Amino acid sequence: MGTAVVADNTHTPDGPESSPVVCTLDAPELPGRLQEWRDVVRHVVGRAPIDGGIRLELDTTTPLDQLALLMRAEHGCCSFFAFALTVDQRGVALEVRAPVEGLAMVDALFGDAGQRRGKSGLPFSTGSPPG
Repeated sequence: MGTAVVADNTHTPDGPESSPVVCTLDAPELPGRLQEWRDVVRHVVGRAPIDGGIRLELDTTTPLDQLALLMRAEHGCCSFFAFALTVDQRGVALEVRAPVEGLAMVDALFGDAGQRRGKSGLPFSTGSPPG
């Protein structure tokens, strides 16, 4: 067993099953959700680009049960994201994918850009940031 997919989104980044890049999280819930993701990103020990997204290599103290719940909650409001929790010879990792229109959001939340921005905000000019 190498991969466990923990979201019901099995689209390819630009395939016919892609979801619109829309977040339905209520605005008052956004700060808490962003903090939950910041808490996860603290466990990242490496990043690697993958087709349509990013692979986040996680340390051994990552609370995987909480991460799985967060992945499911995030997919509930941002169904364009595809999450996979992988365990293989490389270690434990979170893989996050999105259609081309959502890749800036992937980078903002999970890439090095998200680390640099911290609490100061995300680079969204229109619409709602991902929840």
